Amino acid sequence: MSERFALVTLYNATGGSRWTISDNWLTDAPTGQWRGVTTDAEGRVIGLELSGVGLEGRLPQEFAYLTNLRRLNLSYNQLTGDIPAYLAEFTELEELGLAVNALTGPIPVELSRLTNLRVLDLSNDLFAGRNRLTGQIPSELVQLSHLEVLNLAFNSLTGPIPAELASLRNLTVLDIEQNDLSGPIPSDLDNLSDLEVLSLSGNRITGTIPSAFGDLSNLRDLKLHMNQLSGPIPPSLGRLRSLTRLSLCCNALTGQIPPELGNLSSVEFLGLQVNELSGSVPSEFGRLSALRHLYFFTNADLRGPLPQELVNLRLTTFNWILAGLCSPPNAEFQNWLRSIPRYDGGGVCST
Repeated sequence: MSERFALVTLYNATGGSRWTISDNWLTDAPTGQWRGVTTDAEGRVIGLELSGVGLEGRLPQEFAYLTNLRRLNLSYNQLTGDIPAYLAEFTELEELGLAVNALTGPIPVELSRLTNLRVLDLSNDLFAGRNRLTGQIPSELVQLSHLEVLNLAFNSLTGPIPAELASLRNLTVLDIEQNDLSGPIPSDLDNLSDLEVLSLSGNRITGTIPSAFGDLSNLRDLKLHMNQLSGPIPPSLGRLRSLTRLSLCCNALTGQIPPELGNLSSVEFLGLQVNELSGSVPSEFGRLSALRHLYFFTNADLRGPLPQELVNLRLTTFNWILAGLCSPPNAEFQNWLRSIPRYDGGGVCST
């Protein structure tokens, strides 16, 4: 069967007449001139970029004949049904994007045979997404040794985070937020030294935050909020000098805020709200020159005056309501508070 026939079948099976963009499809033009189709020097289809054009229904069985594909992006459409196991036959595939469709069922274990894969995006979208993949994350994905991006966010995946993921040493993005995952954070995830984004938020993850996360020196975004994490905030997180976002909200974290977090020279967003933190706010926070958004609210055991050093910050959002904190009464601090576009907090400290 020819690749042209496979493309024609794809068009007919997924409502091609209703696609928003379909230039040259079904014409006599070479397939490399069909919108979204890339071919190599020999005319073989090596790329298919049909993101957001309106594909609907199930991928046809004939699609399996496009075995030379290296890049496949069918995200932001209305594809339904299971992820076809025959995608495992696309052994040249380097990028696979099926995000934000209406896919259901488990992640096929067969995808672990795509050993050239660098990007696997089966994620959903908070506002537009409809994917509802179920079942556990296959531990067999550890065979994808070249994988750089694994995005399974906003699905309905269950079970633990596979410890085997810690062997994917080329990962720069691991995003599995907003599923129904449970159990502790695998202790060896700190082996992923190239990680830039680690997002585990919105699950039912328990246990403590690994202290070794402080060794992930390339990390820019660490999102652990909306889980069931307990114990202290590791002071080692203060070593993450590239971090721009640290979101620990809505857990059951206890203990004092480590003053070492004042070393996060690149952090722009710091969310510590809705926990069980105690003690005072470290004066070292006044060194967070890049910080724009700071949240302490709903930590009833945080006590005492906010540090005067905070006036060095240029915040746009600051919320410390429902915490046992108060603001220094001096004019400099009060004027600084009023300069913040969005702030909400408790009362002024008594003199």
